[in-house]
Amino acid sequence: MVVQPPAAQGELALGDYHRYPDPYHARVEVIKLYNQGWNKRSISRFLHIAPSTVHLWIARFEAEHFTGLVDHSRAPQAPARKV
Repeated sequence: MVVQPPAAQGELALGDYHRYPDPYHARVEVIKLYNQGWNKRSISRFLHIAPSTVHLWIARFEAEHFTGLVDHSRAPQAPARKV
């Protein structure tokens, strides 16, 4: 009987948020890791981002699904008013 060593766990593709080609794919990776059972703190440490950012992206995904992971404009929603 030949005993084979256990299969090694595959490496995760990219370890740093800033190495992803675009932010959308990095945010999808956060959602994948969260759905695999990773906690928010572990995700933030693995991808080198703030835990509050991970929480924000997960909340946006739960509210808006994949459209919530697209970049949002940081421009003011209402124009400035003169006094």
